[in-house]
Amino acid sequence: MKAFYILKAIDGVPDTFQVLPFGQIDIEGEPSAFLDDEGMDSIIAEFERRGNKMVIDYEHQTLKDVQAPAAGWITKFIKKGMDGLWVTVDWTEKAKNYIANKEYIYFSPVFWVTAKDKRVVKIKNIALT
Repeated sequence: MKAFYILKAIDGVPDTFQVLPFGQIDIEGEPSAFLDDEGMDSIIAEFERRGNKMVIDYEHQTLKDVQAPAAGWITKFIKKGMDGLWVTVDWTEKAKNYIANKEYIYFSPVFWVTAKDKRVVKIKNIALT
């Protein structure tokens, strides 16, 4: 498996938003990845197995050896069929202000795809960027 990330625009300060679309996911400079029902089921099962909220950080700081305050916490993954994979988020007040003031206008999920068929099977976290 290999890890990738993409940028997606965020509109307003949503409590629920689409993390990944169903089907083809274009990745700059790389072959496209794909999200299907099996991949969504795998992501949701892993999240539920862990039993913890998943962090949304700033600028992918949790992937580096630096202090990494949370911007918010994913409380639930939602499978919406052909509308893709969505999350419910509990934002911090600081992150709400950053997003509302357009100081952060993108989010970036970090996800793993299988080497053979490029299917998304795991999400590590999401960052505001």
